[in-house]
Amino acid sequence: MKEQFIKTPNNYLKDVTGVYGEGNLEMLVRDGNKLALEFKTRIEGRTRDTDPTEAMRLRVHDPLWMLARQWQMGEFRGNNTGTAMSVRCAVRYNNCSSDPIEPVTEQINPRVDFLAKIESAVYFLDLLRDSGESTRLLLPQLIKAFPINWNALDDSLVLPDAVTTQQETQLNRHLQNYARAYRGKIFDGEALYNAMLQGHSIGNRKLATIEEKFKSWFQKKYKPASSTSQHWQGADLSYTATTSVAGMPFVSDRYQGGRLSWHTFDYDPKLSGNDVAAPKTLSQEVLSFPTPASFASAPNKRLWQMEDRKVFMGNSVEEPSEANSVVMRFATMYSNDWMLFPLKTEIGKYITIDEIDVVDTFGERHTIMGDCRAGNKETLGEYQEQWQVFVNSTVGQTKRTALNGLYFAQQLAATIEGKPIEEIKILRDEMANMVWGVENVVPDGCGGTLDANLYATQLQTIVDERNKAGEPAHEPDTVVLSQGSAPQVEKSPDNTAPRAKFSYSLQSSVPFNWIPFIPQRLATSDTQGSPFFMGGREIILRRGKMPCYIYDGQQFELQAVRPQGSILRPVVTRDEKGNVLKEAPMVIHEEAVQATGIRLIKNYQRARWIGGKTYQWLGLYKQQAHTQASSGLEFDKLKQ
Repeated sequence: MKEQFIKTPNNYLKDVTGVYGEGNLEMLVRDGNKLALEFKTRIEGRTRDTDPTEAMRLRVHDPLWMLARQWQMGEFRGNNTGTAMSVRCAVRYNNCSSDPIEPVTEQINPRVDFLAKIESAVYFLDLLRDSGESTRLLLPQLIKAFPINWNALDDSLVLPDAVTTQQETQLNRHLQNYARAYRGKIFDGEALYNAMLQGHSIGNRKLATIEEKFKSWFQKKYKPASSTSQHWQGADLSYTATTSVAGMPFVSDRYQGGRLSWHTFDYDPKLSGNDVAAPKTLSQEVLSFPTPASFASAPNKRLWQMEDRKVFMGNSVEEPSEANSVVMRFATMYSNDWMLFPLKTEIGKYITIDEIDVVDTFGERHTIMGDCRAGNKETLGEYQEQWQVFVNSTVGQTKRTALNGLYFAQQLAATIEGKPIEEIKILRDEMANMVWGVENVVPDGCGGTLDANLYATQLQTIVDERNKAGEPAHEPDTVVLSQGSAPQVEKSPDNTAPRAKFSYSLQSSVPFNWIPFIPQRLATSDTQGSPFFMGGREIILRRGKMPCYIYDGQQFELQAVRPQGSILRPVVTRDEKGNVLKEAPMVIHEEAVQATGIRLIKNYQRARWIGGKTYQWLGLYKQQAHTQASSGLEFDKLKQ
């Protein structure tokens, strides 16, 4: 039975179609009357009984017909082989480092702010009290010798102008309250640590043990990653992890943070293994039972099942390639020929399969050697390539690899992530043809965070109110031109010039938390004297500065907008008097910024490793922003 609609002069009537007679005469029943529409003949399978159980069994009543269909489909051309019943695998593995690789790779040094200065000072005082030393006389001496410079806030100010310094510092209320609570009551713990590194001692030999404990604690908490062991690559906005297993070096290039796995590492023979003592090689045999491999879009193995694998092979027609053809052929033709057997192992091992013994249903034994792929000329294809899976590729070689095993990295299963202490977005602005670093969350200097968008809006209000004092007292006069008469200046009744109907803008304003990245041509020995050099990397993105004019009471001064966070803020080198000697540039490779933008998050992570040991580190995590920028930057604009 099926529903149809009949069109009448007035409306559509919904009727029911019934099937009557052996000739399949379709009738329309409406109000008890039968109206014949057309006569159709069709063939459909049906059972003589109302119970469909027998029909669903799909019994073969004509074996000769089944054999003929098999001959017609070419199934008799296949090899007379049995199905794999058991697999015995000889495995050899080497143990890797006992520490997880994520904390070692992602660890960066935190910024020593006012909270760190005070926390380290309090910890040093606690060490003195625990040892029985009195701090009543020593604390005033430490405050006098290592005072906290609460006025050194220019490292976190957006505008380095003395006119707006006081007003801008008031925007960070958390830091202001923090300074009022600790001003004159505590000393600078970082300054004390630096003095100890230079060999200065604060007391007698009895305090030498306390000083060593303090330096070790400060180094572990605030200087965990030395300048030579940091893996973060600022130009690529990613990590580069290197490790070594049994003298075999592995490298993970452009690791974006999060989770490492075996496919992120490649074998690099140019590097040297740095194992102090190569772990002992262990061997074992594993017996398992294979099962048919299952994957999305695979044909069902039952005739009466509906195929809905959420994969449409027709999409690959738009971009035909050899890889697409191989995948489609594997998915549609060889689904019953591939078997899967589990091989359980522990993380942190380099696994090598020496031999695989397969026993089929006929009792025959098939031996597959583990080194039959690597370096064997018989396994090379037409283009001298090797078909290999579950092995690490070699850096610089896309067709073959020198390895025959798999490096199963000592990765973490899960981590607990804290709130972002800093967050920025690097976006492309197609209208302005620029790249912007937009700060969303920045540290406030005392353990908390600030909303960079709100901070920029409040600072813009302060600058606009100050600049109003420098604007002309009267609006420009309006000049009226008429034919045959001299130009006339139009005045208002109160003898003041009226407001002009149009205004000219030389450049529009951009929020203070938007830091520009300007394309810059690389100057090398090959490009000297050739402005149209097209070889190699031609353009990089270099951090720039947006101009800002501030009225100081007499004239407008030009100031450069600076970022607040540590990710985009330049590294400044100062002299003994505190004067800036040099600012380190920040460059980003153009291919590192995607069309949808990227998002960088700095936060603390904590994880528990095998054996119960915990790790805590500060790292960066890169992900897609899914945002397009529109800074509103315009030049030479006439506004009404």
